[in-house]
Amino acid sequence: MTETSSKTVRAGIAAIPLLSDQEEAALQAAIAQDPDNPELTDEQIAQMRPAREALPPALYAALTRRRPKVGDG
Repeated sequence: MTETSSKTVRAGIAAIPLLSDQEEAALQAAIAQDPDNPELTDEQIAQMRPAREALPPALYAALTRRRPKVGDG
């Protein structure tokens, strides 16, 4: 993503409006209250491996295979 102004970030084609400080605080509070999806700890993040290493080769290949765009012959 590239920054286009102080209020939007450009991602691909569409500009995504940035959250206000109040919206960010509300979002972070909601995340903290979700017992089913806690934030990852630094230790958990350090243990992560790339999908190429963690998945069986056939599954990784199927998930990363490029598909033709709609309208391409």
